[in-house]
Amino acid sequence: MELFVCLNEQQRGFEEKVIKNEDYLTTFQIYLTALENYLTTSQIYLTAMENYLTTFQIYLTALENYLTTSQIYLTAMENYLTTSQIYLTTSENYLTTVKIVRLFNLSILIKERTIMEITPVVLSGDRVKIQPMELHHVQELFEAGNNPNIWAYMSMNVRSIEDMKNLVTGALQAREQGSEFPFVIIDKDSGEIVGSTRFLNISIPNRNLEIGWTWLSPTVWRTRINTECKYLLLKHCFETLGTIRVQIKTDSRNVRSQQAIERIGGVKEGVHRNHMIMHDGYFRDTVFYSIIDKEWLQVKSNLESMLEL
Repeated sequence: MELFVCLNEQQRGFEEKVIKNEDYLTTFQIYLTALENYLTTSQIYLTAMENYLTTFQIYLTALENYLTTSQIYLTAMENYLTTSQIYLTTSENYLTTVKIVRLFNLSILIKERTIMEITPVVLSGDRVKIQPMELHHVQELFEAGNNPNIWAYMSMNVRSIEDMKNLVTGALQAREQGSEFPFVIIDKDSGEIVGSTRFLNISIPNRNLEIGWTWLSPTVWRTRINTECKYLLLKHCFETLGTIRVQIKTDSRNVRSQQAIERIGGVKEGVHRNHMIMHDGYFRDTVFYSIIDKEWLQVKSNLESMLEL
């Protein structure tokens, strides 16, 4: 009996060992499977890394190609800019030469002209047309000049159509006598008369005159019209009439007018005190400016720059 019990215990021990071995084998099998999965995953990871490195290498190669292309493009741009600069410099030199030749020819023309003959003429620019004043312009001139601010620094105050008629009549009489030549100023954009100007104090033997009695409607103040008028009149004086001196004068109180004259190159000659008695009884001091023939080329350049011609 004791032997039987002993055998049973041995058998149970053996069975427990077998079970433990089987559990160990099962665990080991799980471990091997997990290891295989790990190795498979690692292989996938390594393959992915190889693919990534290959892609990155392709990217680096593309980047190098892009940088090389960009460098070629930049070099080409530098060459283009250098060529353009050379072209611009050549063009500037050419234009400067042309301008010098034109100015030289103009200076010869001015010097050769010995007789100043003022005849009716129409001067036309981009924005204005200047044409001889006539009696039928009275109504349009009054409409343009019907503003008291216009006459603040003028020797005459136009308050009625009759005043304007007297102004025009007096200017036309002076034209008949040869001492003045009045014009009306037309705005080409609207086709309307917007002011007036004239040649006065004309001295044929001395080939000089004055540009004055200039007034404009407030509707065209601070436009290019006044500058273009001065350009057209001065150009006609120096390049067509052969004038050697053009005088411009203004009220000493009219600082804006003085600045405008100085800006185009007018030379201040002095002030005549108590020069004129104004319509309101004020004793006006007058500032005198002039431009002479040898200064015209620079004045012309100044005006053309202002007008962007």
